[in-house]
Amino acid sequence: MAKSKHDQALNCISEAIRVYELYPDEMEDKVVELLELKGDTLCELNDYDTAISTFQDCVELLDPSDKADDSSDAPSVVYDERVARLNHKMGHAFAKLDEYEDALDSYREAISVYSNVSGKDDLKVGQVMYDAGQLIVSQGGDDISEKAPKYFDEIIRIYSLHGKDKDTKVADALVQKSTILVDSSEYDEATSMLEKALDTYKESLGDNAVEIGNAMLLYGRIHEAQGNNDDAMSAFDEALRIFQISLGEDDIKV
Repeated sequence: MAKSKHDQALNCISEAIRVYELYPDEMEDKVVELLELKGDTLCELNDYDTAISTFQDCVELLDPSDKADDSSDAPSVVYDERVARLNHKMGHAFAKLDEYEDALDSYREAISVYSNVSGKDDLKVGQVMYDAGQLIVSQGGDDISEKAPKYFDEIIRIYSLHGKDKDTKVADALVQKSTILVDSSEYDEATSMLEKALDTYKESLGDNAVEIGNAMLLYGRIHEAQGNNDDAMSAFDEALRIFQISLGEDDIKV
């Protein structure tokens, strides 16, 4: 795997799983570990269907309900951080296959389990919220204004609690919220959020990052909608300069 020879790695992992499965009582944790690794390797090979199936097998091994006898008080769902992590990975894989609803369901399950294990303010909850929000935006349609804002609000809140309010994920969330506000003609609040995002991008990524170009493009649209044509032209010129430097003259953004 260190040499990116994922086909050979997959063969080794599959054989290791076969052997460990011969000793289910002693080696179940090892099988879980290797199944997750197998799923990761399948994702590297762009075999997302099989990766999802592998991650699901892993989750089932971590669920004690099938192993509990009738007298057991074991819960039907195990709140294990590994279950959350596996659902997060399944969300990524479903998203790659454009399975929007399945991806969102997996992200929601990851958020639920992480929240039960570590609390709703845990940074890992914010990380899954980020991916769920980005998924909703990529899908388009009414879901953006109806579902996305709560995810972006939580990203900003959770990251700020951990002193990470200057993280680029927070800046991304601010830009997405600004976009939604612009669609509602709430230009002042959108501008305030966009300025915070621009400060973070410049501090973290430098002056010529594509993210800054995207933000300046939105900034220009805000000015244009308000009739500030000189400011709009200035923002569009800056976005164009950044896209030409970072993406090249032939890019669609240019």
